[in-house]
Amino acid sequence: MINSQLFDYVRQQLAVGVTKEQLQKTLASQGWNEQDINGAFATLGNNNSTAPAALQTSLPIWKRVLFFLGYIAIYYLVSKTAATLLVMGTAIAMYWYGLEVNFPTWIFTAEKVAAAVLGILAAWIVGRYFHWTVFRKNQRVSKPHNKFVKITFYGTSFVVVLLFVLLLTPSALGLFFKDISPIDDSDLHLPTVSIPDDQNAYSDLVAAGDALGKTYDTQQLRDIVEGKSWDATFAAQAVAGNTTALSLFVNAVRKPSFQDPAAANPDTVSLTTPLTSMGSWRNLIRFNSLAALYLSRAGKSTKGLQVAMMGVDVAQKIEVSQNFLIGWLVAVSIKKQTLQTIQDIVASSTISTKDLKGVANSLKSYSNDASGLVKAHKIGYYEQKSTISYLAHGNVADGGTAGSMLSLTSQIDRTNFYFHPNQSTYLQASDIRLRVANAQSACDNLMKTEPTRVMPSNLFLLYITPNAIGKVIHDAVSVSLDDTRVRACQENVLLSATRLLAALKAYQQDNKKLPASLGELVPTYLSDMPLDPYSGQGFKYDPTKKTIYSIGQNKNDVGGSIGDSWELMENPTFSISF
Repeated sequence: MINSQLFDYVRQQLAVGVTKEQLQKTLASQGWNEQDINGAFATLGNNNSTAPAALQTSLPIWKRVLFFLGYIAIYYLVSKTAATLLVMGTAIAMYWYGLEVNFPTWIFTAEKVAAAVLGILAAWIVGRYFHWTVFRKNQRVSKPHNKFVKITFYGTSFVVVLLFVLLLTPSALGLFFKDISPIDDSDLHLPTVSIPDDQNAYSDLVAAGDALGKTYDTQQLRDIVEGKSWDATFAAQAVAGNTTALSLFVNAVRKPSFQDPAAANPDTVSLTTPLTSMGSWRNLIRFNSLAALYLSRAGKSTKGLQVAMMGVDVAQKIEVSQNFLIGWLVAVSIKKQTLQTIQDIVASSTISTKDLKGVANSLKSYSNDASGLVKAHKIGYYEQKSTISYLAHGNVADGGTAGSMLSLTSQIDRTNFYFHPNQSTYLQASDIRLRVANAQSACDNLMKTEPTRVMPSNLFLLYITPNAIGKVIHDAVSVSLDDTRVRACQENVLLSATRLLAALKAYQQDNKKLPASLGELVPTYLSDMPLDPYSGQGFKYDPTKKTIYSIGQNKNDVGGSIGDSWELMENPTFSISF
């Protein structure tokens, strides 16, 4: 009796072009006996080496169309899901390595290629299996059928079903998790600033920085202006070799305002906005301080004080301007340097009482009210907001962080379950509002603003987290900036201390002794009493130890501190060394 399974299998293989000789060898190797094999061929009436023409007919047109559509469906399903998973993996990488990393574009190209290859492979495996089984009426036998094909098919089918579930999950969740309405962020808006060139110190500072000599010893320059050493020959040569730069610096001092053009129009600010290189400006201030010290040691202390005060003036212009955070930090650093230079000149030089009183009272107008810090935080909001807009609409310049983030989301719908532009903007605005509140808080009641993490602790949950990309961006850029407010407070400590030291020097010159209390300096030497920003009251004063000090950020009065850096002391303490 002819085995029906064997008969159907032989007919099927002959229909697709397998020769009789090939079939006989294959069946024999699979354990079928010769009698059964010959019986199957005899029943078919096939004594030739090729299949009957009737069995070689092609698939009907409707099956071809269905087969083609199946290929496309499987390719789309697998490639789309694979692309989404790769995107989420890259998002996690950006979170760990930081948004400042400029991811090379080949990574995103490789992701697209990998997703496409996976889609093609899955479509081919599943499609070919269905071609020989389902569309050919599942006519196959157990023994001769290759087990590897079975395993490959079922494994691929499992992966396809899993990918199908993974692909549908965010789409289904997206029906319930929608983006919020556009937020009201008018409190974070900044105006467009327009300052004529003849009133803007920016160009002069850029030119002065570019004009600096490149042959000086930077470390020796720092040691001198920080009071660690003195070399009159080096100072004379350095000042003489940079007269052009210092002359341009004087021009900057004469200008009433400062505005970095890159931050003048906040609507054009983005993460790809090129920032002004201000490293040369710090060296420029060091040279200005060197010139002030050189003049004071040459017996021209009044002129030296005037030169040092120019540094304070420039720093103040930058500090209160509409600028990036890095610009504000540079201004704080510049002012710190020049105030320390003024203290050195006051302590070591012979200066008239009139000039000392003039310095002590004029410095009052250079306090740091943190208005510039508030503007810097708001400029940061414009940067973050522009990145979110870029991701949502795709109008981003190539390269940089924004380019990387756009490439990251280019493979998935930017306004789907994984990215909600308005909610992302809300998260960034909330952080900036905390930073602004911190900047506006008084030094004696500093506000703590630890960043809030919105990403799930388990990174695998990102796949089912609404606005996952927005949350990744938020956590990557959300860092504590409490230190910036502390720097402003420290600057005011240094400013008040410098005013007091100048007034104490004037008092000592007139009375041949130090006052019994700081109150004796007002109103003859000071128009008002400089306050300790951490207490809101006057500085502590010890005429016996010859020190003045602030109670410090921790508000723990230990009677003054000892150390190499007043910034690191529990009670920032300044010696009266005259």
